[in-house]
Amino acid sequence: MITQRIKMKKDDWLDLALKLLSQNGVKALKIDFLCEEIKLTKGSFYHHFKNHNVFIDKLLLYWYKTHTLDIINEIKKYEDNVIKQIEIINVFKRFKCRNSF
Repeated sequence: MITQRIKMKKDDWLDLALKLLSQNGVKALKIDFLCEEIKLTKGSFYHHFKNHNVFIDKLLLYWYKTHTLDIINEIKKYEDNVIKQIEIINVFKRFKCRNSF
C-alpha cells in the first residue's frame, strides 16, 4: 500500500490556521492541534516556522495582507467607480466567508 505525503507550503499552514481558528477558537493555534488536524509531524511545521511566536507573527501579517491589503489594492484600481468598488467588496466578502471564516 502506497501512502501519499502531503506537502505543506508556508501559506498552506497559514490558511489552515485561519480556517481552524474560525472553527475551533484559539486552541487551533497550538502546534499540536494543527499537526494533528492534518496528520503531519511538528518537524513539518518547524520547517516553515522557527517557533510558535514566529508563526503567530506570520499569521497576523498573512491575515492582514489577505483580508485587508488585497481588498484595498483592488479597490484603488477603481477610484472613480463607487459601484465597482462595492462589487469588489461584496466579492471578497463572499469568497472569504466560504473559504476562511
